[in-house]
Amino acid sequence: MKNIKLSVLLYIGFLLLLFARPAFAYLDPGTGSFVFQFLIAGLVGALFLIKSFWRNLSVFFTKPFKKVTTNTAKSKNKTNGSRS
Repeated sequence: MKNIKLSVLLYIGFLLLLFARPAFAYLDPGTGSFVFQFLIAGLVGALFLIKSFWRNLSVFFTKPFKKVTTNTAKSKNKTNGSRS
């Protein structure tokens, strides 16, 4: 059912593009700046998403293999240390 809806939607979109009339629209210089800002924001957002996903994935896989550290060496230094 989803494939039929998608194919009908694509067919209608193709027909609309095929019979499109000229719009005679004006694009001011601010439009180019807005599009550039939109592209940069999308790129930065995608990089942040990849970075956070990679960090979560690396923590998930390295957590079982980490060494368990004990604080016995630190506590021995504190109790056996000489005072000056």
